[in-house]
Amino acid sequence: MVDPELFGARLKLARVGRGWTQTELAARSMLAAANTICLYEQGRVLPVLDTAAMLAKALGVSLDWLTGIDNYFVDKFKLEGIDDVGIKGL
Repeated sequence: MVDPELFGARLKLARVGRGWTQTELAARSMLAAANTICLYEQGRVLPVLDTAAMLAKALGVSLDWLTGIDNYFVDKFKLEGIDDVGIKGL
């Protein structure tokens, strides 16, 4: 089962790492409104699979990483010194 708080924290980590606002992510994913992105990041709501996949694709991360199935982070941008322990403060 996907942990909504972990999903939200990873979503925010990837978004902030890109330097995007919630509005920019919503536009780039072509699926969710900015207020929905906010609910995802707060861990209050989990997206359906198709939406989660589009968010992962827009951010350039794997769906497995975003959902917490895999802890291996591979991306085109670098986030130094941040891990799952440190992302709760974002």
